[in-house]
Parts: sequence; structure tokens; C-alpha cells
Amino acid sequence: MRTIRQHPRSRIVVNDVYAYSEAVRCFGDSVRELSASDPIRKITVEFTKNRELDVANGRFVDTQYGEAGYELFHMLSILRSILPADDYRAYLRAAPVSVTSEMRVRTLVEGLPEIELYTSSAGFIAYADLAGFAFSEPVAKDCTTHASIPYGTEFRYRVADVELDSGTHVTLVFEPRFGSSVDFKNMHSVHVRDAAHVRDGVSQHHFMISGNHFEEALLAQLELLHSVEEGTALIRLAELRRMAALSTAVSTGTFPQPSETDQPGDPQGNDRMFARLGSGT
Repeated sequence: MRTIRQHPRSRIVVNDVYAYSEAVRCFGDSVRELSASDPIRKITVEFTKNRELDVANGRFVDTQYGEAGYELFHMLSILRSILPADDYRAYLRAAPVSVTSEMRVRTLVEGLPEIELYTSSAGFIAYADLAGFAFSEPVAKDCTTHASIPYGTEFRYRVADVELDSGTHVTLVFEPRFGSSVDFKNMHSVHVRDAAHVRDGVSQHHFMISGNHFEEALLAQLELLHSVEEGTALIRLAELRRMAALSTAVSTGTFPQPSETDQPGDPQGNDRMFARLGSGT
């Protein structure tokens, strides 16, 4: 805040990598198409990596949000791509049913599907059954088979899964070619499996998406910086408040309820707040 006040004409964008990802867009489109006639029952998003070596080397140490600060913002971006705007705002306002320290956030809201977000910086995989089938390289298969990513291993288990009322699953898998392609970080996949084939991992529909979503996001957000007025910050404020609330819930056991002034304020539903820097808004 001190820096913002010292530079009141600055333009600021909070980096939101997955909001501009082609893979996330394709996943969201697939979910919307199928859920138009087959409602969503449950949404599960997991971003797990063993970050213990990174932390030992001084990387990815979040002293403010803790575990919530590592992956939660990315997972909310994916959730935002799936839920209608009003439903997403309702989710951000709702207190979770449970929050655990690794962290697992389970939320039940009337009129919404069950939503569970999970992340572990110690490498403990919670939902290997949702996307383990998508990996073929031995290191990745070993991690998903044992539901654990060993210390120092670069493998990341990042998946989003939507279960429909019929039992069909739509699953987004980031980096399924880990270890088998030089460009594995830029290759992602979407799978559609009906209820009869969920356990055996056979996809009725499957496609790969190639693209560097970090580059996609950087270019899009640089364009935003050029297009907004001086002294403007583009901030998803309600999402940052939810991250702070989840951090509080982990440390105190109590999830703080948002006040009316904390509610998301973008009528378009994407919760992007345009704040004048130094104005306190």
C-alpha cells in the first residue's frame, strides 16, 4: 500500500494466469454445453505439488495467506470459468462446510453443486482417481498410484473435474505429458467419460490443447494495462478476501462472514473491481 500511495498514477493488474488460459476456456465450454441438459452435481479442483524443496530454498513462502496463497487464486479462476456469474458470487459469499489445513475447502450452497477445492504443498494427492488415467510416464504414474508426490519431484497434479447428474465426468488435466514431451508444460487435455467408463479411464471424447497460458495471460494483461486509465487497479477483490478468510479459518477454526461492503461488486459477474489507487476503495 505504501508503494501505491507513492505512485498514485500507476496502473496495476493482479496476475490471473488461468483466467486467460485456452485450456480453461475449452474446459468451460465443454462443461456448459453438456450441463445444459445434464446439470452439474459436483465440482472438484485439485492443485497439488510437493513444494518442500522450494520452501527450503526460500521460494513460494507465503507469510500472509499461508497454504491459501499458493494455489487458491488459480483454482478460483477455474471455478469462475464454470459457474454462472450469480452462482459464482453466491459461492464467494458462502461459508464453507469444512476447511482443513492441507487445504481442503468443501462448500455446500442451496441451488449450487457441491464444490470442493483441494491443494497440498506437501504433495499429498487427494483425487488421484479423477485424472490418474491421463498420465503415462512412470514418475507421474507412480505419484498418482501412491497418491503422493515425493520431495524434490517436479510433477504437479493439477486437475479440475465436473460430475454431472448422469454420472458423466468432464475433466481438465494440466500437463498430462509430463516426462514424455519436452514441451509438456504447454500441453493439456480435456476428457469426457460417461458413468460406465469413469473407473476404467476410457474417454468418449478427448482432446489436447497446446498453448502457453502464462504467455497468453501476460499478453492479455499487458493490453489491459495499456487500456485502463492512469491510477487504476484491476483487482478481483472478493476472491482475495475469500483467500484471507480461508487463511483465518485454518489458523483460528472460524470462517469470518463477509459484511455487506465486502460483497463482490461487478454487475457483469466476473468480480473484477476497478479501484482508484490511493483512494482506499
